[in-house]
Amino acid sequence: MRRIAIPFLALFVAGLVTGPTAAAGRRTAPVTVLVAAAVADSARRTMPPALWARLVGDYANASKIIPFTGTGPATRADCRAASAVFLVNATFELAPRLPGTAQDSDRKYAVAHIDLMNCITGATVPQRTVRFESDPLSNANAGDFEPNVEFTWARAVRDGLARQPLELAGVARITRVEGPFLYIDGVGSSITLNMVMRAFADKNGQPRVPLEMVVTDINTRFIQATFDTMRPGMVPPQPGDYVEPVPRTVPAPAPPR
Repeated sequence: MRRIAIPFLALFVAGLVTGPTAAAGRRTAPVTVLVAAAVADSARRTMPPALWARLVGDYANASKIIPFTGTGPATRADCRAASAVFLVNATFELAPRLPGTAQDSDRKYAVAHIDLMNCITGATVPQRTVRFESDPLSNANAGDFEPNVEFTWARAVRDGLARQPLELAGVARITRVEGPFLYIDGVGSSITLNMVMRAFADKNGQPRVPLEMVVTDINTRFIQATFDTMRPGMVPPQPGDYVEPVPRTVPAPAPPR
């Protein structure tokens, strides 16, 4: 009979507590996201593609996740064909051991490259590079059990990704419009007071004329924003429209004299 080591049980309990429970406490973005999660061939022995896809799906934390079943990075065309609003391309690969750096022999080191695209507008954000350090293999594989990749990577990957949240945290839907004011279902999101938002898609996830608005009130029940009703060519917002924060631009430094 195989024995179950105490460290293995401790990790099992910790995984239950820090995994689904932590994810459940976050606001779910009300969008459909196409997730293309790829694992480099050299990393598949330590990170099965199915596990990586699940971890990336949890990271996106959207109301609907569509796994990409094609080959190579997914494109905007793939995203629109899937009727998704956003696209996440995430690649996992082992990090090389660099000479002169302190690395434990009983841990694995990896890096992920993550790209996010708004499939309606085609806008992207700078690529994220997230580094991971696995839990000690000696603990994850305590006793005489075979290596268990779930306990080797799950906590490390979730923690690493949580430190670099996606911009999906600020995506929301308009719930009602009253004159120059509109109300957004973004309670618990990353939306802040005086933030400039932009409506970019209608309730069916189809492109609409962009409309900017400014957040004027945030409370526990709703987020209120106002828009310019007199702007020439303005297309009024409608309930169900998708909105997102307008990316902040940093002026380029002046050239030296």
